[in-house]
Formats: sequence, structure tokens, C-alpha cells
Amino acid sequence: MILNMNKKKLKDILVVNPSLLARCYNIFSHNKRTIKGTGNVIYGQSVFMKNCRFNIIGDNNKLVLLNQAGGGNLYNRLENCSFIILGSNNLIMIGANSILQGVSFCMEKDNNEIRIGDNFNCHGNTELAALEGTKILIGNDALFSANIKYRTGDSHSILDVVTGARTNPSKDIIIGNHVWVGNSVCVLKGAVIGSHSIVGIGSVVTGKSFPDNSILGGNPARLIKSNVDWCFNQI
Repeated sequence: MILNMNKKKLKDILVVNPSLLARCYNIFSHNKRTIKGTGNVIYGQSVFMKNCRFNIIGDNNKLVLLNQAGGGNLYNRLENCSFIILGSNNLIMIGANSILQGVSFCMEKDNNEIRIGDNFNCHGNTELAALEGTKILIGNDALFSANIKYRTGDSHSILDVVTGARTNPSKDIIIGNHVWVGNSVCVLKGAVIGSHSIVGIGSVVTGKSFPDNSILGGNPARLIKSNVDWCFNQI
């Protein structure tokens, strides 16, 4: 009887304290952290994480998992995600009410940023890599399928044989609000995808800009249709 009363009391306490509930959940969810350096911060209230891995080597790196502004019941849920930061002064920020499954974040060198808006959904074997001081910016209400790669750089140098100069600098990737990205898509350095757009399955989006309300598809991706929008529900 006493044990049952204690369980009920504990449950009541956790229900009205989502931040405490998330902490208890995360303790028993096999998350692994390797953090080396000074000034590194992982900040998140009411965030549920399971089987997540953090490997941070450098200084003054920040991972910020946002809750709904002013409180509320919109919480982030992360499962089987990894965060690899090799450098300093990098920032990863994920908006409220987001669900991430099997997403890998990778940063190499300094001053990179990955910023994701609220209501982000991403499911399975997806990589976001920001390299050499670049940014990946994703707006609100984005829906990403699985097997997607975002890379702001090539990780290796391509050189001009005459001058010896490097010819493949890294560049930002910018995704607008309410963008739906299909399975097995690659979004590469310099790509800009406008809001309320759709990227078809298997597309390779290179360093071009596409307007709002577009359907993109192909390798390399091209504009297939304009003046479109989409919604989560099948009408």
C-alpha cells in the first residue's frame, strides 16, 4: 500500500514537472557523452532523449534544444541521434516540438551553425554536416523523410593544377519554412530551397536557389512545378 502510494505521488510530481520527467527518462535511456574542452554546453529542458551520442572535442560549443516559448507542452524527442563536433565556437539549435529519429549532426572546424525551426520532423539515417565555418538553416514546420544528406562542403580539397589554389570552398545551405524533403535526397553546398516547397525522392540539389512554392526533382535537381503547396494530411 505504501509502495503504491509512493508511486502515485511520484507520478503526480513528474506529470506537473516535465523537465524533471525528461531528466529521469534520459538517465535510463542509454545516452552517451564524450565532451573534451572548456565552455561546452548542452542545454535542453523537457527534452526526451534515447540512445543518443554526444562526441564534442573543442571549446565553447553549444547544443540548444528549445522548449515552447514561455513554457507549454511542446517537447523535443530525440532517438538514436548523434552529435559530433570537432572544433570550437559551433552552435546546434533545434526548435520546439521536434521529433528526430536516427539523425546525425556533424561539425568540423570552427564557427559552424545548424539552426532548425519549430515542429521539425525527421526520420531515419539522415546526416546534417556543416563544415569550415558554414551554416545549415532550416525553417519551421519542415518534414524530412529518411536517408537524406545535407553537406555544406566536400571534406577534401580540389585544386587548380596551374595555380594550386583551392576551387571548392564550403557554402551555406538554406531551407525555408514548411519544406517537405523526400527519401534519399542529397542537398549540397550553396543550395537554397524556398518555403512551402517539395523535393522529390532521390533528388540531388546542388548550389542553386529555388523559389517558394516549388516542386524540385532530378539529378541535378531542377524546377518541375511552381505555385504549389502541401499539407501533412492526405485530403
